[in-house]
Amino acid sequence: KYSVGSADEVPSGALIYPLLFDTNDTAAKVFAREHGTRQFVKYMNEKATAIGMNDTVFSGALSVDVATTTARDLFQLLQYVNEQKHFLIDVTLANDRTLTDDSGVKRYAWVNKNPWIVKKDGAYRGGVTEVRSDGSGNAMALFALPLSEFDEQTIAFVVVDSRDIVRDVETLRTFIAEHFVYGADVKTERFIVEGNEPTPSLIK
Repeated sequence: KYSVGSADEVPSGALIYPLLFDTNDTAAKVFAREHGTRQFVKYMNEKATAIGMNDTVFSGALSVDVATTTARDLFQLLQYVNEQKHFLIDVTLANDRTLTDDSGVKRYAWVNKNPWIVKKDGAYRGGVTEVRSDGSGNAMALFALPLSEFDEQTIAFVVVDSRDIVRDVETLRTFIAEHFVYGADVKTERFIVEGNEPTPSLIK
């Protein structure tokens, strides 16, 4: 357990909720401290290389720390988490999380601020979205795309450095829905958008 800024303490594992709900840097700092910050960042970079994030380098564990990455590398990360660490995807689908003490008294309550959770979008399948106060942000999000009247496929949307992250993701969802050709084999297709890329590209 580590202090999170007050006299109270919470189990470090419980901080996965504010971390994934709201990209909380206090939670990230706790996870880094648990292993030693330098060692934790070393683990981050080693894991990134191991799962094929070849253009990614982390200098720290916090969102304010300098990092080099690409939309394609973030897609690699999202695909790995969805396939190998799916419990993290399940966390991002929760509406909220309440932490109580041994007496049952509520100590902390975290609310998932993801815009598609807030809107109760039935097609949303999880992910992490950062929405800043001006509407800009980043997203690694999974949505169900109908392939036929009775079938659907989960599609990954990765958008970085957007000036209006919700609008851009919704635009991409509409584009996919309107241009999908029924009967085509789309099992290996993913829609990837690089930051500042003028035209989205469909990666196979």
